[in-house]
Amino acid sequence: MDKKIIYSVDIKDFVKEFASSLGFQYAEKTEISFPYAGIQVKATSNLISTSQGAHLLVDFGDLYGDAVSSIKNTGLNVLQVNHEMAQGFIAGEILKGLHLKYDNTSEITALDRPENLTISIDIPGVTYKTPGGEKFMITPSLLDDYLVCFVNSAGYKMIILYKPLQSAISSKESSFVSPS
Repeated sequence: MDKKIIYSVDIKDFVKEFASSLGFQYAEKTEISFPYAGIQVKATSNLISTSQGAHLLVDFGDLYGDAVSSIKNTGLNVLQVNHEMAQGFIAGEILKGLHLKYDNTSEITALDRPENLTISIDIPGVTYKTPGGEKFMITPSLLDDYLVCFVNSAGYKMIILYKPLQSAISSKESSFVSPS
């Protein structure tokens, strides 16, 4: 069974685990330099990178004033994350910030047969396919192992975004951003 449950209360740990689950590199306390008010400013932040060369700076509230807009003006995308944001939303924003295409249609079909001869299930979340062809189903729903096997048999690796001590996932908690 190919599933990864991201079981994290701390938002920084969540971002790091989510990035590594998709094969991205995550560098904490990366030094950056950007022009601001006529001078060059140095700061540290967190950087997600893909093997295709896309980069996303993740700010957990450490950058102040116009720093974020100044960094964006250099061409680097910045995602500002806080503890009130839902994990599914953050996951979607990471994919969007890295300019990666994903699909809100999360219907998984079991076999490569005509529609009337196979079954499919619709799982809340998104699907993402890497440039190398690896497929991921990213969901906030804890699934039974039989359903995980079903999704795996369709060629998808499961990433379950599980927020501990949460008795029910509200629609806001489970929402992802719309693909761009």
